[in-house]
Amino acid sequence: MRRRVLVVDRRPELADTLRTALSGGERPEIVHLRRTTQALDVLVDEGPWDVLVAGPSEESGAGLRRLAQIREVDPTLGLLVTVNGKEPSDLGALVKARPDELVRVPAAPAALRTALLATAAAAEGRRSGAIEAALRTAEQATRLGRIYTVSGPTGGCGKTTVAVNLAAMLGKPGTHRVVLVDLDVQFGEVTAALQLRPAHNLYDMVFDANDQRASGAEVAEALATGLTETPYGFSVLPAPRDPVHGDAITADDVTQLLAVLRQHADYVVVDTPTGLREGVLAALDLSEDIIVVSQVDVPGVANLRTFLSMLQRLGVAPEHQHVLLNKEMVDSGVTAHDAMEILGPVAGSMPFDAGVLRALNEGKPLCVVAPHHPVAAKLWRALAAVLPPDAVPPSEPTDEAPRKRRWWQRGSA
Repeated sequence: MRRRVLVVDRRPELADTLRTALSGGERPEIVHLRRTTQALDVLVDEGPWDVLVAGPSEESGAGLRRLAQIREVDPTLGLLVTVNGKEPSDLGALVKARPDELVRVPAAPAALRTALLATAAAAEGRRSGAIEAALRTAEQATRLGRIYTVSGPTGGCGKTTVAVNLAAMLGKPGTHRVVLVDLDVQFGEVTAALQLRPAHNLYDMVFDANDQRASGAEVAEALATGLTETPYGFSVLPAPRDPVHGDAITADDVTQLLAVLRQHADYVVVDTPTGLREGVLAALDLSEDIIVVSQVDVPGVANLRTFLSMLQRLGVAPEHQHVLLNKEMVDSGVTAHDAMEILGPVAGSMPFDAGVLRALNEGKPLCVVAPHHPVAAKLWRALAAVLPPDAVPPSEPTDEAPRKRRWWQRGSA
């Protein structure tokens, strides 16, 4: 592509000398302006330009300050400044302008040619670096981990069970970095649900050894060694052991923590306490998908309706809300179908089942310990819309040999 050079000087001789010096080979387009006051408009409106050449008429303090302003507008522009034999009047402005080359005039055409080619090469290098940096930034942005928040209006509805199984589903392919965060900062259940013995917890990530709030860099450093690994394809960041420490966790802490986590993990699952506290709202703001869990009973459905209304008022789009009706019981007087007549369609419904409790009491995700359990199958189907393509449920065995009774079927008729 033909280079473009803008020459700013009261007299045209400098532009003519450059045309002569660059007459061999591919000649650049050289445009002459009389004042730098015109240059900024021309650079913006008629760009892009490769090099700006400032003549001796611009070595005054005002001229150099205008060049510094141009440099701020386009840091990648090549800048060649020519000066008379005397020292520039405003060295501070010259430094801010950051010229690539400084040439004293009068100068031989060959010297001007060498300086201009060096300036053009420097500008090309900066532009390539800027493009690479922009591409890296865009790539990092596209690689930010996806955040799922599991929430609900009432306690005991199975949020933690859903969160643990969602993390296991995401971690099943073994190719993703998955982190489960227990955001129930006072009475978190993830540690007990997985029978973990964590060395660190959420408070340790947010505060340093002196109980001072950590910076983003310090949080990232702490997370590198502070997560608790599980054998199910995901790591856990447990809730604080001391409920008093939980009180110290603010919404800003949650925002910073999740922002750091999503830079290093492919998927982040957030298990939340009941309701819409400030920390939960912070998690919702960063979440791509919100899984809302509720029991199938009159109080649960009534509170769920209010909860969903609140999400709508908070600006959460319906397509990002995924409702799971849980613990439906036979002959209880309320069915999932009854709830859907009030709420509309939901992502899925699951019955109350002793097998789910057994998996919980064993400290294992149901979809791992009993992947073909009916509730596990329903959960896979309910969450299919939010799972990546490589997270797929295990196929049912198809062999014709008599199967052993699975543990969740033992004792049943």
